[in-house]
Amino acid sequence: MQKKLSQINKINWLDYWNKKNVWTNSSLWKKNSEIFYKKTSRILQYDKKQKVLDIGCGSGDLINKILDQVEQIYCLDTSEEYINICKIKFSTKKNVTVIKLGKNYTDLSFLKNIKFSIIIVNSVLQYYKSQDEVINLIKSIKSIASVNAKLLIADLHVVTNIRKSYLSLILNSIINSYFWPLVKMNFQLMFNKTYSNTEKSQSLLFVDFDKLVKNISSFTKKVNVIHDNITVNVGRKHLLVDL
Repeated sequence: MQKKLSQINKINWLDYWNKKNVWTNSSLWKKNSEIFYKKTSRILQYDKKQKVLDIGCGSGDLINKILDQVEQIYCLDTSEEYINICKIKFSTKKNVTVIKLGKNYTDLSFLKNIKFSIIIVNSVLQYYKSQDEVINLIKSIKSIASVNAKLLIADLHVVTNIRKSYLSLILNSIINSYFWPLVKMNFQLMFNKTYSNTEKSQSLLFVDFDKLVKNISSFTKKVNVIHDNITVNVGRKHLLVDL
């Protein structure tokens, strides 16, 4: 029993995402990318002058939608699994660069010679160890951002009314046609030992939202809260930062 507990304690989210998992071919994930692309097209206004950085690119569903609309895309991830998927998927696309992040995933100084006009961090920060890591990442992003660049941070976990969030999630899933993918994914996660063991070992990060906004505001031009649901996850917070 002691051995099993020590094995669980060694698991973290970096380990979980580094291998194939239930999300890899998830229809919910694909639906999330569709909604995110549709909503962010109005917010970010993708065009041919833009260099885009996607941090936590996953299987590249968003990249696939915007690659013909922008000048260049750099997609980053800590996961060997998803980096390999993206390298195969975009091997013939000259304007897409795929890079695996190392253990120091908040340090983006290796990109210092490129200035990005759009930086996207979608549904990633909940897997970070602390809010300090989040701040370190944003400071690093600012150092590689062009003049008037925008950073979109989506899907921040915050403490909310759980019951109200679930009801809103179900309603939103019916309206936006992802109810069954949502149900399927929840059942998969419920009975997936790897996911549950990882969650026990390293809890998801719930940010202190007001403190986070205040901290980011201290070294950026402007922080805007997006009140629209731009992902499938109702009840999450989203920020658009003028760097």
